Amino acid sequence: MGDLIADAQREYAGTRLAFVNTGRIRAGLRAGPVTYGDLFTAQPFQDDYVDTLKLTGAQVWALLRQQFQPPDNRVMQVSGLHFTYASSGPGQGTIQAVYLGGAGDGLDADPDDDSPTYTATADSFMVGGGDGFTELTKATDIVQTADSELQPLLDYVGKLPDPFRYAVDGRIDRS
Repeated sequence: MGDLIADAQREYAGTRLAFVNTGRIRAGLRAGPVTYGDLFTAQPFQDDYVDTLKLTGAQVWALLRQQFQPPDNRVMQVSGLHFTYASSGPGQGTIQAVYLGGAGDGLDADPDDDSPTYTATADSFMVGGGDGFTELTKATDIVQTADSELQPLLDYVGKLPDPFRYAVDGRIDRS
């Protein structure tokens, strides 16, 4: 569900990247017809909206590192990039590599510096620093793009074939 929501927000906003807080995803989808009620159940927060913003490569790395803050590890769902992190041992929670594009494409590495700037999208809760994602408060050119988190998902699913399939594709690789 997280990949679907992240892809929906990235397409809706027309950005290079998207970040979705998994704590905001309240349900998955079952096999069969998908209704408005199913999508609303997955993303019921009508008081939260979707923002577009700009982040440097260093800010993307810093944001990904913030997933592994005590006391909770809050792994985000992403779109437009994939990353590898250490899931155990002394380097637990260490981001090892970040690549732009789909999973498995290791050709376009995102440098951990300020040289590149990317357009991105995230919900307003995260952009305000919610759940400890304070790196997003340092983003530039923040603009509200959708009046609710649900709108991009409704639009995206409405364009998919009926029935559609969505599967986890390896955007987040634990080593």
